[in-house]
Order: sequence, then C-alpha cells, then structure tokens
Amino acid sequence: MRAKGLKVAGGFDLVPETLAAVKSGDLDYTIDQQPYLQGFLPVLYLYLYKLSGGLLYPSETNTGLLFVTKENVDPYQTTKTRFEGSDTAQKVVERSGAIPHA
Repeated sequence: MRAKGLKVAGGFDLVPETLAAVKSGDLDYTIDQQPYLQGFLPVLYLYLYKLSGGLLYPSETNTGLLFVTKENVDPYQTTKTRFEGSDTAQKVVERSGAIPHA
C-alpha cells in the first residue's frame, strides 16, 4: 500500500500480526485500548457497589488510548503478561523509568 501512495497506516488492538506490522514499518501505529482495564474496572465497580449497599455507584471510566509505534512496540512483543493477553500467570512485571505516553 505504501507503494501506491498510502502516507499513514494504523490499526487498533494488540494482536501479534498487528504488532509485527508496526515493528516492520508496514503500519505506523496501533492503539492499545487497555483491554485488561476494560474488563477489570467494571467488575471492581460492581463489587464496590454491592459492598457499599449501592452508595458507591459504578462510574463511567475512559481507560484511554496508548499509541504503540515502532519506537515503543518491543515491550509489547517481548513481555509475557496477563494484562495484554500473552500469558495467564499472575506475576509482577518489573519496569523502570518514566511513565510512557503521559
């Protein structure tokens, strides 16, 4: 598609094929829609609603969009974590440095 004049190409979600396309430069970006948070937060809100007798009402939460580009795709491909669906083990994923995308 680039040979036909396509200037910018992007996608959404973190499937391995999309991440590989970002890494190779076939896609300029994909969007991490935070799927773990999209599932976890509603369950947490409903638990707190039940626990509080309805005093803590489930809120509407925007989990945000994180842009995955060639510069930051590597951790998505190499880190095995249940938060992004590449592992089922419960573990702490160590990291250091500033919070990215902020």
